[in-house]
Amino acid sequence: MSQRTLHTISVLGCGWLGLPLAEYLMGKGYQVKGSTTNRSKLSLLENNGITATWLDLQRDQPAFDTSFFNTDVLILNFPPKRVPDIEQLYPLQVARAMVYASQQRVTHVVFVSSTSIYPEVNGWVNEDEALLPEKTSGRALLKAEAVVQSYKEIPSTILRMGGLIGADRNPVHSLLRKKQAVNGRTPVNLLHQRDAIEIITRVIEQGRWDRVYNACAPQHPTRMEFYTRASREFGVPAPEYETSTSESFKLVDSSRLINELGYVFHYPDPLTMY
Repeated sequence: MSQRTLHTISVLGCGWLGLPLAEYLMGKGYQVKGSTTNRSKLSLLENNGITATWLDLQRDQPAFDTSFFNTDVLILNFPPKRVPDIEQLYPLQVARAMVYASQQRVTHVVFVSSTSIYPEVNGWVNEDEALLPEKTSGRALLKAEAVVQSYKEIPSTILRMGGLIGADRNPVHSLLRKKQAVNGRTPVNLLHQRDAIEIITRVIEQGRWDRVYNACAPQHPTRMEFYTRASREFGVPAPEYETSTSESFKLVDSSRLINELGYVFHYPDPLTMY
């Protein structure tokens, strides 16, 4: 599907990733609609030229303008909330979005998922890996992916993204609030905000539908290497490291995305992301 035939894109979830994504798509000439669950952010979206909609998928009946779903491409970009019933609530929210998408005749869907759906196999994982998520958030995402893919009449693509970071977002800050030591030998699976935005755009513009892609920087330094570098860049104390015990890990393989989309990462090495 070429860019010329896709005019309107709706970004469901204009947060840390969704807002700059919407702005980037507008810069490429698309008409962009954006949603938020925070009414106070509506003016922020509108001031950036985005057609803003307050949208709450936790309700059985829509209390919002469903014309948000009258669009060529719907980008589902909201993570599961950390609530006790996450495995039930999140797939239900995605299911409601897909019902509206079907009713409004959305032609394509991009679902932003996460590499957290992969088990820790102490080796490489790709899109053909057997999926047995260990965390409830991963299980919720896996169920949500199945919901999206069940709508055969709406071509969709799943993007399983690594941990999202950027100039104003670094996991080293959350580590400072933790008291336990970090296993420094395990590798990281990260994705820079700029790469995430351009990968989503590339999928849309190349018409790569009915696909599943891992989206993760191809290089995987250890936690010790990454956090030590990030701590120095941000001027904060490095976390304590523990290397005497083993810890399960995974290495996310993005070869399919690189090969099929011809994508070259701006930040292939997390050590150079800052």
